Amino acid sequence: MGLAASFATSTSSSIKVVRTIENAAAQVRNPCAALVFLSGTVGEKLEEVASAVADRKLGFPVLFGTGAGVLHERGELEGQSAAAGLVWSGVGARALVLHTSHGDLASALDRALSEHRARSAFLLVRPDRLEPGLFADVSLKDRVVFGAGTATSEDVVVTDGRGGIDRGPVGALLVETPPILGVTRASRLITPLRPITRISGSMILEIDGEDALDVLSAAGQQLGGQPLIFVALANDDQPESGATSRSPEVVLRPIQGVDPTRRGIVVGDNVEESTLAAFAIRDAPAAREDLESMTRELLRHSAGAAPRFGVYVNCAGRGRSLYSATNVDTRLIRSRLGDVPLVGLQSAFELAPYAGGLALHLYTGVLALFTSPS
Repeated sequence: MGLAASFATSTSSSIKVVRTIENAAAQVRNPCAALVFLSGTVGEKLEEVASAVADRKLGFPVLFGTGAGVLHERGELEGQSAAAGLVWSGVGARALVLHTSHGDLASALDRALSEHRARSAFLLVRPDRLEPGLFADVSLKDRVVFGAGTATSEDVVVTDGRGGIDRGPVGALLVETPPILGVTRASRLITPLRPITRISGSMILEIDGEDALDVLSAAGQQLGGQPLIFVALANDDQPESGATSRSPEVVLRPIQGVDPTRRGIVVGDNVEESTLAAFAIRDAPAAREDLESMTRELLRHSAGAAPRFGVYVNCAGRGRSLYSATNVDTRLIRSRLGDVPLVGLQSAFELAPYAGGLALHLYTGVLALFTSPS
């Protein structure tokens, strides 16, 4: 028996998913928690799967959610009915639904982390529950918080291992020990990061003294085809040149509109928290390079501790649609981590630290590596 066991299966049968979860649990000595992600037709049966697992009274909590696809260490299952999961031991965890009213996600999460003395949390959030500033007040302190937006408006579901079941728009897996977290972006900057010199609400009016719309127009003229252009927001505390091989730490935001009269660009949240802006495009070579660099850094930060298992949140805008090939990200991760059990989903959006807090990310991969003491 091992410390963790992962699985992935292409199926539309809820019974097969339940049996696969049980088989994975049988491979782990004293299992203490699990994550299960569903996609496609079987994702529509999430409630049925979770209810059957609750009836089994497996003795450990499970957090269930849906993705546009699912993955494990040996590959990604995109565009099909499938399930992937991870069962582990030795790292205590508790699954629960955060029943929040408007605007109090931060306080609900803080209470849950404090009550259960957990140092990290993995969140699953229904995308239709997004609202401006939803994560703005989440306090990280010495905690690691990361997560994803689910693929559908189906509730996140948790089972407690004793027959109990709960559901809601925000689910959390609270974990006693924090993982080492890496964030990678599928983007390439096409302009340098420059100071934001004038804003109005969610609109950037000037970048380094120039009208923002003029900067965008000049950047677009240099591009062939019709690539998707984003605004990349950052803070001015970027590492000095040469200090890292990684691309700058940014959050990507879609261009929601322009104001030809004011020569501004409508971006949305995080503008007021950012001091620098650039324009970026989705780019497969840059995504591969940054993921390789991120995994190298992740292993370096592990300081020799043995990897136990991992969770990988991968934007649905990556995968085949980015690379025109399958299993690119999981193959790169496996080349660094080996056969470490891994589970993940293709998400509507990603949650990871930014500028000292928790932020929504797009076209991003978030890898959480849980380790054993060295």
